[in-house]
Amino acid sequence: MKILKIHIYGYGKLVDQEWNLEDEMFSLFYGENESGKSTLMAFLLAVFFGFPSKKENQYIPRNSNNYGGSILIRDLDQREIFIERTSGKYQKGIVHIQFPDGSTGSEHELNQLLKGLDSNTFKGIFHFGLDGLQGINELDPQHLNQYLYDASMTGASELAKLEKQLELEKNRLFKKRGVKPEINALTQELSELEKKIIKWEERLDQYECLQQSIQVKEAALLEQKEEKKRIQEQLRWLDKRITLNPIISEWHAYRQEGKDEENLGFPVDGVRRLEGLNEKIQEADVRLSVEKDRLAELTDKKEISTKELCNDESIREMKDLEKHHVFYSNLLEDAKSLSVQKEELYSYQRVIEEEWPTIDKQTFEKAQYDPYMLEQYDDMKEKWSRLRTTEDRLIDEEKKKKQELNFTEQQWQMESDSLLSDEMLERYKKLENNEDQNFQAKEKELKREQLKWIKEECKRKEAIGKRNKRLFTTGAILTMLAAIATTINGEYILSVFFFVATIPLVLGLRKPLIDRSLLEQVAHLENEIEIIQEQESTTSINNSFTIDVSRQLNEHHENLRKVNDLGTKMLFIKKQLEDWTQSWMDLQDEWRSLERDIKEWSEAAKLPEGNDILFYGKFLDSLKIWYQKAREIADIRKKEQGILNQISKFEERVMEIAKTFSLSEKASMPSLYREILVILENQQQWKETSLREEEKLVSLNDVISELEKEKHLYVAKVDSLLYQAHVDTEEAFREKGMKAELYNINKSKEKELWVQIVTIVPDESKRVPLIEDIIHRDRDDNEEQKVLSEDVTRIDQETNQLHADLSYQINELKYLEEDGTYEEQKQKYTMIKQKLNDYAKEWVVLETGAMMIEKVKDIYEKERQPKVLKKAQDFFSRLTSEEYTYLFAPIGEKRFVVERNDGQRFEPTQLSRGTCEMLYLSIRLGLALEDSSREQFPLFLDETFVNMDKQRRINVWSLLEEISIERQIFYFSCHEHILNEINDYKAPGFLQAFN
Repeated sequence: MKILKIHIYGYGKLVDQEWNLEDEMFSLFYGENESGKSTLMAFLLAVFFGFPSKKENQYIPRNSNNYGGSILIRDLDQREIFIERTSGKYQKGIVHIQFPDGSTGSEHELNQLLKGLDSNTFKGIFHFGLDGLQGINELDPQHLNQYLYDASMTGASELAKLEKQLELEKNRLFKKRGVKPEINALTQELSELEKKIIKWEERLDQYECLQQSIQVKEAALLEQKEEKKRIQEQLRWLDKRITLNPIISEWHAYRQEGKDEENLGFPVDGVRRLEGLNEKIQEADVRLSVEKDRLAELTDKKEISTKELCNDESIREMKDLEKHHVFYSNLLEDAKSLSVQKEELYSYQRVIEEEWPTIDKQTFEKAQYDPYMLEQYDDMKEKWSRLRTTEDRLIDEEKKKKQELNFTEQQWQMESDSLLSDEMLERYKKLENNEDQNFQAKEKELKREQLKWIKEECKRKEAIGKRNKRLFTTGAILTMLAAIATTINGEYILSVFFFVATIPLVLGLRKPLIDRSLLEQVAHLENEIEIIQEQESTTSINNSFTIDVSRQLNEHHENLRKVNDLGTKMLFIKKQLEDWTQSWMDLQDEWRSLERDIKEWSEAAKLPEGNDILFYGKFLDSLKIWYQKAREIADIRKKEQGILNQISKFEERVMEIAKTFSLSEKASMPSLYREILVILENQQQWKETSLREEEKLVSLNDVISELEKEKHLYVAKVDSLLYQAHVDTEEAFREKGMKAELYNINKSKEKELWVQIVTIVPDESKRVPLIEDIIHRDRDDNEEQKVLSEDVTRIDQETNQLHADLSYQINELKYLEEDGTYEEQKQKYTMIKQKLNDYAKEWVVLETGAMMIEKVKDIYEKERQPKVLKKAQDFFSRLTSEEYTYLFAPIGEKRFVVERNDGQRFEPTQLSRGTCEMLYLSIRLGLALEDSSREQFPLFLDETFVNMDKQRRINVWSLLEEISIERQIFYFSCHEHILNEINDYKAPGFLQAFN
């Protein structure tokens, strides 16, 4: 097959594109990314195999309503066949095929032309993409050989994927030593359920015994609980005695020692307090001396600064002036800015007036620009637009109607001339009465075609029946062997399942190969054909002249009908032209009415008269802007007057303050303001200095007073300490303090121990006897604690045993009360058994499918693979420059071995990446060229060699040049170096067909 022409009506971004490939066997489609190369490849696949589904990229064009296209091919019989696929009610589109003999076809004929080839097989054998080569680099060594092996069978890994999927489904259902598969799990569940049923029956007699035993054990548990509670109470009290024994003994000892020193009468922490007071008295004396010196110095400074100050009213006025100066500066800037804006607006108005030199300024000022006037204009403008549109429409309509009338009159005259004369018409009618159609020949031809189709259907069903019988025979043998094997292994459930599965397979063998109804139809059609042939032998009438007469009469009647239709149409068009004339006159009346409205409106609005609606529209736009600027000028004048008034008030206040301080009135306003600021700054500095000195004086007097009070307080506190200790001197006070400190330490420890005792035994009624018992009685508490602990341990062990027994018996009782009945268990057993039978049937189907795939692969390896490998070996040797000379697949092994020219052999995992790519390409080419069952489809290569080095690509170009002598090749690329290499190589047959 060779593709001669490609015409794309609309597919993706390609619209109305056409390529003529009649003189080329090797075509290079070169273009940048997104230029449409992939779209072209997708279009060719769509023409052969149908448009993509909605889940895929459908390449629906955005800029065209035409979806699809056509190609012209030449098959092996040198027939040029036209194939077209366009959109239709089916998702795949509508196919139209035109054969050289004039016959047509659709999807069925296209499938016959492709000899049953589907899209996936086409891509796997005849389409070479970069993804196949990249897939080699992404595989680990253990999967590389399998990948190449699959490529030698189908061009891709589809068969291996299907085989793997079947294996996964089988393993999901059953594994020989598995646990999780469905059949294994159901078998295990069935076995466990059977055991539960037997056990459930045995337990039915234990119900009453369990109830009595549970009551006895619950009573024993209550007794054990009370006894344990009593012993634990004794243990807790004993723990307190053991904990308190050393604490109470130590507390009692401190208490006895403290009774002798209770009446010392010494202040708490007296020695430390005395030392601290003496230090504070000395510190107060030093600070009093320093502060009195500072007080004398500040008094002198204050007297000097008071003489330089002026009154407070003058200072407030100057501060207020300083505060408003920024506002004054802003007012000056605003006045200047407003003046500039006002001048700009005047200039803008003058520009507008200059745009209308025929209209004076008084017209702008007198014109009435208000909403009512604008509304009237909009109504007139809308009416003007409507009339203009109506006028254009009527002119165009008149032109079309006159053209249509002339064309219809010409058609009417032509059809009238083609009518038969009355004499000829009468003559043809007489001849038509002798018509005798030759229906027998047509009927015989139809019967023969129907007989041919039924015979082909019989052959096809006979082949399918033979294949099905082979499959049923194989399945029956395998299931019978499986049943025997499971019986020997003691797996009786599976064995029954396999025996049952054998029955439908055996019944399938008894089905006849061909349906009896088809054979009866063949006999019936052969009989009818013989009868028609006998009738033809007696008939020899020539009907050719009669058929021609009938055709002439039919044409006359058709032409007569057309003449009548055209006459009616001419009358209708003339009536429409009369209506058009009336519409045109009405339109002219409306134009005159509009002109009167415009004149009246312009007079009322005091606008220039005698102009059209478009003139007034432009003038109103200019007038709107002119009035807007006039309003802005008035606003600016008002703002400007207010600013000037505020500036004048500020300058008057400056002059008044300047007179107060005897400043020159002839100086400029900025100079006067700067001199006032200098005076204000000096006054503020003097006043701040005077205030700070006054505050310091007050603060120093307060500090001195406080220090004197503080000193007298410290002296009084020292006298109080001596009085509390009943001594006269500080030395005697310190001696008595040492004795009091020792007494306090002992007392503090006694209190800490008492707090611990109260915390452990808060109840006073229990605490007092306990203390007396520990102080006056000698006993061994540890031995008693040990005995009680052993009793608790014994009771816990007995209680745990009772709980365990009771829990077991309660669970048994609950199980008997709540578990399903015997009938429910049996029903569940039956349901699981049925489910297991369904899974077993599904597994047999999967096993049969896997065996069929294995058988197909064996047939391929024996019959077809040697031829593919022979061609692949020749290609591989050429592509590697004779470095590798031999390629073979060891018998019974799913792998390839290559042999180098020095005799050394390698597996694909031992080859370099580039050599592996050459091997993959050789296998794919061998498969494509050895596919003799196909129509010798063109080869499609998409960026296949972009990652190869230049020398290997040159070898590939040489090989493809040789292949293209007998096989058409398409190469798609976006790389400029590929284009340059092909141009430099100058191999005949290359073509740049895409830009």
